Amino acid sequence: MMEQIPLVRVTVYVPPEAADAVLAGIHAELACPPWKIYDQVSWFSGAWIEQFRPLPGSTPTLGTVGETMRAPSVRIEVLVPTAEVEAVVTRGIRPHHPWERPVIILDEVHLAGG
Repeated sequence: MMEQIPLVRVTVYVPPEAADAVLAGIHAELACPPWKIYDQVSWFSGAWIEQFRPLPGSTPTLGTVGETMRAPSVRIEVLVPTAEVEAVVTRGIRPHHPWERPVIILDEVHLAGG
């Protein structure tokens, strides 16, 4: 039977100029990956555009409250052991991401083992 490794795919959208800092923060929180033959594995998709409108009570890094804003972003994906997800999100992404509340998507996945 094929081995399956349970993981969480963490996806975050980030302005291009902050991508390296966010990625470094993520990898600083990861222990040895379950596959143990590579580390700092990640995927980038570029040329995304984020659209948002800051609402009253927000403190936008970019844009003005009440006005729709569009900004370039890249998509970063990493596979994270379930036990490390909280650290990756709270210490690896949030302190290094410029947005007040970054979009962080968590999907449970199974990696097909050797």
